[in-house]
Amino acid sequence: MTKSMRNLLIAAAVAAVTFAALLAAEASAPGVDLGAIKFVLPVVIFSGLSAGLNGLAGNRKLPAASGEMRAAALAFPPVAGGGYLVVLRRARSARTVGFVITLDGTVAAQLMATQFVILRLAGGPHRLNVDIPGAPGTSAAAPRDIEMAEGDIMFFETRTVMGLTRTSVHLDPLPDSPDLRERLGKAAMVMPVGPSV
Repeated sequence: MTKSMRNLLIAAAVAAVTFAALLAAEASAPGVDLGAIKFVLPVVIFSGLSAGLNGLAGNRKLPAASGEMRAAALAFPPVAGGGYLVVLRRARSARTVGFVITLDGTVAAQLMATQFVILRLAGGPHRLNVDIPGAPGTSAAAPRDIEMAEGDIMFFETRTVMGLTRTSVHLDPLPDSPDLRERLGKAAMVMPVGPSV
């Protein structure tokens, strides 16, 4: 049985127990009518729990950069013909779910809340994106097409925005600033999934 199928079964079981409990509560209290709540609440629980469990199942255990590696990376030594891409994650919702960072269609890193990654990139065009594993496709951020030139250091921040029916992921460019460098100095850095080029 796949993880996603198992997660659907767990979510369905919890939703069914919730529905049964609401029916029992309604039957045991004369004059109480829960109306649509007894139908809507289990559906909300099912969809939220299945998405959450699928997101957790997609978490990767990426190694943190050592203090020495982190200090060397934050010095941004020159890259012949290329530059650096820094992606950091704001701490808000879905803190226990990793956000998958893809570069040119390949997984480059996964960030938990307040983590960041530094990717060394060759010059030229690249496509950056972020998504939450297991979440509906509509939650994914719109891809960002970037053009890396020699000596560039580009900063992006990924964050979630809560909507009425779904959470969407945003990927925002950030200007380089002393405040941003200070944030990076305090945040945890993870190693990329594969070698950056």
